[in-house]
Amino acid sequence: MDIWWFWLFVVLLAIHNGEEYAFLDRVASLPTRRPIRIPVRRFRIALVVVTLAGAALPALKMAGLFLADLLLAGAATVMLANAVFPHLVLTVALRRYTAGVVSAIVLITPGSILILQAALREGLTLSEIALATLWIAVPLLAFLWLFIGTALRQE
Repeated sequence: MDIWWFWLFVVLLAIHNGEEYAFLDRVASLPTRRPIRIPVRRFRIALVVVTLAGAALPALKMAGLFLADLLLAGAATVMLANAVFPHLVLTVALRRYTAGVVSAIVLITPGSILILQAALREGLTLSEIALATLWIAVPLLAFLWLFIGTALRQE
């Protein structure tokens, strides 16, 4: 895949995570049946770490790593899933803005679809993309749970 797709992903990821970072306080203060304290500081640190990890993708491509295209396709799939759940689902369920939903729907969804179409045109198969998605999603979810999930507290 062309390096342009990698830079597009980094830009979209930075915008999306920037929106979440800026408006995270709104999510932390949402009323719920069972009040949960969201560790805002940890969440923001995690957003920075994930953005920096995504920013490494163009370097992997430029270094000639043969898995770079697969990693990008996997990351795009993870971000596409992230746009639907939790962003869109939470916004609909809560009937109000949730941090990141605007960029997730307006930018991440079409951008990820375009990246995945480019990956398929380059010859990547759906099974390869699914495997790459797991390579990205499993460590990402483990990191998020260990760093953020363990700090969630019921009030």
